[in-house]
Amino acid sequence: MRYERKFASTSHDLGEVLAQVRNHPSFFRPIYHERQVNNVYFDTIDLRFLEANLQGTANRKKYRLRWYDDPASETVSGQLELKKRVGQLVEKHIWSQGKTSVSNWLDGSAIPTGIPDSVNNELKCLQATLLSGYTRQYFLSVDGKFRLTVDCNQWWQNLIEGSEWEDHRQVIIELKYDTECAGLAHQITSGFPFRVSKWSKYAAGFRQAS
Repeated sequence: MRYERKFASTSHDLGEVLAQVRNHPSFFRPIYHERQVNNVYFDTIDLRFLEANLQGTANRKKYRLRWYDDPASETVSGQLELKKRVGQLVEKHIWSQGKTSVSNWLDGSAIPTGIPDSVNNELKCLQATLLSGYTRQYFLSVDGKFRLTVDCNQWWQNLIEGSEWEDHRQVIIELKYDTECAGLAHQITSGFPFRVSKWSKYAAGFRQAS
């Protein structure tokens, strides 16, 4: 399991946020390349996963299909993810789906591969509820203990109501670290002028797109 802390930037200027990241005392430096992240979220008919998030339920989960780069591609290299959260502690399971059709996941006809029976049985009771995407940049502290992502240019499509929403102003920073580094986390967060906040792209996107 790992910890995640999220920051909503007080500035909506991406350049200013990136400058704060690069000038941080922990010497965050880019890793990987900037890329587009795309998701299909799944929920129950009565949106229990969404409600648990909005209510701040301690133990909650979410399912999503994730792929990178072109959001309009029909056939993608997708991965099914199950993310379980207890407060700031996160446990994530990932199952590669190889080349898969986004349309099949949207209409419920996809056949997931390589997943446990318990996950497969739960997925059968879920429906696609939200499409989302954003641009992500990746950073790592000089000691390799803290990972940081910067997300912007968010968009959502509510699959229940058919509405759409874009946000090119808000910048979201996520700090991720293993449990054994929890004692050092305050030194990292105190080096940023951003406020730690509760933020879920699923919940935020569903509210905005509704």
